[in-house]
Amino acid sequence: MTRTEFVAAHSKNGIWQVTVKNTINQQLQTLQAKTLINAAGPWINQVIEDHLGTKSEHKIRLVRGSHIVVKQLFKHNHAYFFQSSDQRIAFAIPYEEDYTLIGTTDQDHPHTPESAAYCPEESQYLMALANEFFKQPITAEDIVWSYSGVRPLFDDGASKAQRTSDLGIDFGHNLSQTEVTWLIQHEFAISAEDILWRRTKLGLKFSQQQYHTLEQWLVQQQGSE
Repeated sequence: MTRTEFVAAHSKNGIWQVTVKNTINQQLQTLQAKTLINAAGPWINQVIEDHLGTKSEHKIRLVRGSHIVVKQLFKHNHAYFFQSSDQRIAFAIPYEEDYTLIGTTDQDHPHTPESAAYCPEESQYLMALANEFFKQPITAEDIVWSYSGVRPLFDDGASKAQRTSDLGIDFGHNLSQTEVTWLIQHEFAISAEDILWRRTKLGLKFSQQQYHTLEQWLVQQQGSE
């Protein structure tokens, strides 16, 4: 339902009673549903606490990412993915034919999602980061646009991954130990065949040695359980 604001919801006899408001005429309407899904993105916490009137042991944290768009730094259509001197992962992407998009910063954002805003310090950081890698240096005069957004991340209390080494073993072709562990826990993968063909198609790229290394690691994990 477009132009509709979620107001409140409560469960009665196993059925959700959902109150919504038409943002044009301000009229309230009550809907019924067997299942209620919180798909509010960065507003998930507010929906739970302010509109459902409950508490949840699961939280998200907001991370602000800022980007700059500069005059074109390279002519081809490929993106660059690199690691800066402070061990952060960043990228430079062809953008709208004549420009290059550079990002991103990674700052905790303890405020409301809509208050996310780009700041001059972030532009300095991104320019310095890009200048580590590209022959053509960029300055503030090259920036034609900038923007910020927030990402809702599950707050497990762990520190954020900023270095490729934080992701564990690299099995090849950017398949990390962290990703393999996630596939085991959430996608029921138990073998290299599952991971390289059923959950991905990396089997097209993996060598026999890489396949064997992954399979042996999986066997070791199963033996330690």
